[in-house]
Amino acid sequence: MLRENYPDELIVRYKLDGLRSDDEEEYNEYGEPIDPVLADMEAIAIKRGFIQSGKRIDYERTGRTILDEFRAGNHREYHSRET
Repeated sequence: MLRENYPDELIVRYKLDGLRSDDEEEYNEYGEPIDPVLADMEAIAIKRGFIQSGKRIDYERTGRTILDEFRAGNHREYHSRET
């Protein structure tokens, strides 16, 4: 939902190069399809340092942080810079 309604805010807030397209199918090195939502979450987790032991992504912490920040209105930073 956030990816659909606030793509620019996500890109700016989390300093992403862009969001993965839902239209294009991408595959990992094992030939498995890449889920664009999980790929974006992984990029945010890496930028924020939400990595667990064994270089595993902490999806729960990442998701909770994204939701908490949007609930707190932190995405409005993007709009205030635009005006």
